[in-house]
Amino acid sequence: MRGKALTIFLLMLFLSGIGLIIVGSATSWISLKDFNDSFYMLKRQALSFLMGLLSFFVMFSIPLSFLRKQALWIFVVSLVLMGLLLTPLAVNSGGATRWIYLGSFQLQPSELVKLASIIFFAALFASPAWNKEGWGKWAVAAILALIPVVCVAVEPDIGSASTILAFLFILFFAGGIPLKTVLLGLPIVAGGLGLFIMTVPYARARILSFANPGLDPLGSGYNQIQSLIGVMAGGLFGRGLGLSLQKFQWLPQAYNDFIFSILAEEMGFLGVIAVLGIYLGLVITGFRIGLKSNQHFNSLLAVGISSLLAIQTLLHIGVSSGALPVTGITLPFLSYGGTSLLVSMAACGILARIAREEAAGR
Repeated sequence: MRGKALTIFLLMLFLSGIGLIIVGSATSWISLKDFNDSFYMLKRQALSFLMGLLSFFVMFSIPLSFLRKQALWIFVVSLVLMGLLLTPLAVNSGGATRWIYLGSFQLQPSELVKLASIIFFAALFASPAWNKEGWGKWAVAAILALIPVVCVAVEPDIGSASTILAFLFILFFAGGIPLKTVLLGLPIVAGGLGLFIMTVPYARARILSFANPGLDPLGSGYNQIQSLIGVMAGGLFGRGLGLSLQKFQWLPQAYNDFIFSILAEEMGFLGVIAVLGIYLGLVITGFRIGLKSNQHFNSLLAVGISSLLAIQTLLHIGVSSGALPVTGITLPFLSYGGTSLLVSMAACGILARIAREEAAGR
């Protein structure tokens, strides 16, 4: 492994290593309280990290031609896993059904759907038979794109649904969709999103609490207020690693949905800038691989994965800093959660594979 592939691997390791440190701090108190072991959740995350490393090397070893041929089946299997959320295997937590039990592990299918959607639409738009000028095919593609978006939204998981919608929008552009087709479709998408927010109490409550968290400071606005307190408390240099106060359950889900708040509180503004620099390096490297690729499928795949990582990172930081409504979206590589970490590292494995194949083809 060398060149851009090695760069991706090292940047991924840096972020995952920082994630283990922050997760260890954010989960120490709740692990002690619930499991009588301060390192219980950290050990589970470390196991997920090892599985993620395995997923990286598995994807790095798979030829891209195989992914392209099996793209439809990968997409279908991910949707079937989403369907399991309707079975007794599903786990309901906080009013949302997002996880399924597989033995002693929990799997979040929406994370798999994200990567599967990128592979499928990259293969679709790179197909020699794809007609970039015919609006009819783009309409069919848009309907197909709504399947994972709707499936995730009804869990409900507005954050992941928004992420999928955003990176697919970029992928459609990269795939060559005509601008006039986009202009025709935007009002429909915006109208559908607005209707969903107005008719679903869960979504409407989050929009209202975002507009004015002080209206219900102990209810719907509580998480946003506490997250801001954590971010602001970090100052320039932070309280120091392990010294967060918000992790003592002042901020619910501090180790997952609001891990950025813990990062900012403990590492401060300078630490946050350093971590964001690593994210930026990873995303820019991914986009450069995609833009320089001679293979259309490889290019779309790299752009899609880079967009996914960038959008999810921005959404999570936006929520934690109060710039966006609470969505429950994880921060890639840093948030506690096995499926999120495994999929993020697998996506990096694909990026590294693209870099390797492109380098070998020159």
